[in-house]
Amino acid sequence: MKHGIIFDLDGTLLDTLPDIYASVNRMLRALSYPERTLEHTLSGIGYGSRRLMEVSLPEGAGDETVDEALDVYRGIYRENFSVDTKPYEGLLDVVRQLKSEGMALAVLSNKPDELTRALIDKWYAGIFDFVLGQGKYSVKPSPEAPRAVAKALEVAPESLIFIGDSDVDVMTAHGVGAACVGVTWGYRPREVLAGAGADMIAESPQELLAAIKEIHEGREQK
Repeated sequence: MKHGIIFDLDGTLLDTLPDIYASVNRMLRALSYPERTLEHTLSGIGYGSRRLMEVSLPEGAGDETVDEALDVYRGIYRENFSVDTKPYEGLLDVVRQLKSEGMALAVLSNKPDELTRALIDKWYAGIFDFVLGQGKYSVKPSPEAPRAVAKALEVAPESLIFIGDSDVDVMTAHGVGAACVGVTWGYRPREVLAGAGADMIAESPQELLAAIKEIHEGREQK
């Protein structure tokens, strides 16, 4: 059986929150709205940029206001998406090891496709077989994008393992019959991952490797 592994980007492979947070508040200042706390911004991450704008703007903002904010935010973030963003310690070694073991590896993010690819090229160049951000398909947890990734990797969706830090990633995985390993170093606590039904939870890169191995061995025994 060919094994495929999909990694989320924000909060899983890279800590992108500092640049997202700074860009959100620059957008709010530009449109004369009050700034948000880091915790408030964090609560809006995971479902794509439009949802982030809806969370960031004052309550009751209409579609036109959200559209304007989204346009301003995208311009700001595009110029500042890689200022303070950095990889989580130990993840580069993990994906390199998985690659050396013959795993088919992909990245699936709700971040715009061009920015997703740029960040992977900067920090994880030459490792992933397929990279897909938001653009052509509906955002996670829609099953459209993960099915496209499975097709690109030439694996069955149910043979995939998703690696992610949020309930969105768990829902995305289970929506196509795949397993999900939740990681606790990202933007949602262990309780959220467990509550969403993550198949396993890893608190370190080494625990992640062990979890992937355990899932693969369990499948081989069936």
